[in-house]
Amino acid sequence: MTLVPVARRAWALLRVPLYLPLFLPLFLPAWLGFAAMLGPSGAWACDCFSSEMRLKTAKDTLALAHLAAFGQIATLNADGSAVFSVLEAYKGTEKGGAIVVAAGPDRCAERRPKSGQQLLLLAFDGPPDACGVYPADNFLVKEFRALSTR
Repeated sequence: MTLVPVARRAWALLRVPLYLPLFLPLFLPAWLGFAAMLGPSGAWACDCFSSEMRLKTAKDTLALAHLAAFGQIATLNADGSAVFSVLEAYKGTEKGGAIVVAAGPDRCAERRPKSGQQLLLLAFDGPPDACGVYPADNFLVKEFRALSTR
């Protein structure tokens, strides 16, 4: 047996990885589309919970929070705080009221509200701040609404 056929087979196996990087850019749009479908979404985040678990989470949240409201940011102040106009009150405030939402610590900087934005506001310890701000499509909004109609 000569080494030529063995060497050819080995070379054939080694050639495949050399060409592979040339084809990867062709698959990039498909990978990006797939990643976008799996991207973060407030609605997807809790699909794994049963309806009973969502309801229990909402009840526990209301029991622990001293403030729970859905509303809209009316104005932003120069110090980073915002005035929150209450559209739906679940605990600790009244519908139609206004709440000052502090800017909060730097760790919550990306959650600071923007003018006109509708949000769920929760406060557990101390005054409400940006750490207690959640998007309007959070599953708790739907569960709080369901609880308030009972």
